[in-house]
Amino acid sequence: MKNRILTVCLLVALITGSSQAFGATAKAGGSCTKVGLKSGSLICTKVNGKLKWAIVKKAQTIKYSSVSQTTIAQKTVNFSYSSSSKLTVTAKTLTPDVCTLGKLTILISGTPGTCRISLKQNGNAYYLPAKALLVEFKVYGTNVIDFRLPGALLLSQGTYQLSATSNSNLAVILTSNTPTTCAIANSLLTLLQAGTCTVVASQGGEGLIPPATPVTQSVEISTNRVTADLPDTISGFQIKPVYVVPSDATDNSYDTNGYLAGILDGGENYLQGQIGLRIPIDRTANGYDIQFLKSQYSTEYLSTHQSTTYKDASDAKVLLSEIGAMENPGDNRKDYIFFIEVPGFEGKYCGYAAIPGMTAVISLQNISATGACTGKSAPFFDNYTSKTWVHELMHNFGVDHTLNDPCDLMAGGETVGTCDSTVRYTMDKERTRYVGASAQGQDILKLRVWEGYTHDQSLKADCILNPVARQDKTQYAYCPAGTRPIGELTSCWSGVSSVSLEESIGGVWTSLGTGSYTTSFWGGDLPNRTCINPSFPYAVWKEVTVDSPGLRHYRWIVNGRVNESLDIIWVN
Repeated sequence: MKNRILTVCLLVALITGSSQAFGATAKAGGSCTKVGLKSGSLICTKVNGKLKWAIVKKAQTIKYSSVSQTTIAQKTVNFSYSSSSKLTVTAKTLTPDVCTLGKLTILISGTPGTCRISLKQNGNAYYLPAKALLVEFKVYGTNVIDFRLPGALLLSQGTYQLSATSNSNLAVILTSNTPTTCAIANSLLTLLQAGTCTVVASQGGEGLIPPATPVTQSVEISTNRVTADLPDTISGFQIKPVYVVPSDATDNSYDTNGYLAGILDGGENYLQGQIGLRIPIDRTANGYDIQFLKSQYSTEYLSTHQSTTYKDASDAKVLLSEIGAMENPGDNRKDYIFFIEVPGFEGKYCGYAAIPGMTAVISLQNISATGACTGKSAPFFDNYTSKTWVHELMHNFGVDHTLNDPCDLMAGGETVGTCDSTVRYTMDKERTRYVGASAQGQDILKLRVWEGYTHDQSLKADCILNPVARQDKTQYAYCPAGTRPIGELTSCWSGVSSVSLEESIGGVWTSLGTGSYTTSFWGGDLPNRTCINPSFPYAVWKEVTVDSPGLRHYRWIVNGRVNESLDIIWVN
């Protein structure tokens, strides 16, 4: 009987003990009885030699979004990543010389290579560590060739040193496509005969730098006259003389027989005698660089179709376009003076020019039997044309006509009285109008145009807006390099809440910072341009510094959106 009672008691104890083991609420860290036993999100496992309940960790993964490749020109690319657990993923660049990390972006450092970024999530009490990922993509270099030839060369020059570079810093190969006209060895172009010389610049790439797009340039090799601008031998502002023969006129070869050179000398000597300064004139080692143009326009057109107001000088713009001056501009700031084989203009003028501007037109024939345009004008000038080109150049500089002194250089058709032919023409002899004063619109002594002073940035040098339409139809300005304000070309605003300027660098629009606004164009740097509509009184501007010549692309962001894109041709 006692044994039966003991057995029952043991069974009850076992049953009771089992009920306590599985019936009690499991909690993390509490004791358990068997490895692998599960209760809800817990599992029995051995911890430090003891069985304890532990949380069952969930698996997690990392995902990301990135480019498959890019170039150093991109600067930044979008980059995002996350874990399925929503826990923070740690990102680290393994190639800081190629790429670094920004906020939701990868910053391209500027060195071609493979960008490698590790992504990790080490888990926590509830999640297992995620499988680490390695993000990789190629960052290619850019390879853009900079190669230009002058529009013309003289055969007598013999050779011309070529220069071609690539932004990849890899060597550029130069090849002559016209080997009977010109040959190339070690970047030296040898001129063999008159004709068209064509040179191709190429760069085949290397590693992560792709091949460059070849650049082809031509240059005319001439025996005695040139139809394009020769390479400059002086730097900075200079006069560019052009001899123009209308389509139906006689070619007197004034560009090569010394006649125009004498006219240019006459004006130079006059300036030296009057104000002690000379104006730089485009020249070669052999003398003045006088360009020749056989115009497509007739004598009648070029002598009778200039603008109704000389302050515009639209025919000068026609000629500027015809020689393609703004299509492939050189490094130096130039004022173009066209000497034309026509008998005056409108039957009464020997020349005209824009005020201010960069083009003037001068007659090389008389408008009457008295020799009004090319005859001897006074003891000071052997040829009236010498006086005329200097007079029109002063208009380009912004000087208006003198009204009270018929013997002043700037006396015009509206000036009262006539000058005695025995009296020398003078330049503002009282020094109260345009030499040391600006009563007639400009003090010429403050301009950055005189020989020896063309790089003095304390002197004035204005931008010229859209001097002639370019073939690509872009809005542009022609500006001296240095530190100066620039602005929009066309827009005025009723109100400005924000303004910034961007420049296209390597194909990427890069901010140059915050701009400003006033009631004058280009921060007041262009006094002849203002916002005249009182409902739209503001024009935007920003000061920039450009030290080297070349074509640059800009755009304005006004009130939060892109408003105007423009090019600026920067020149010395």
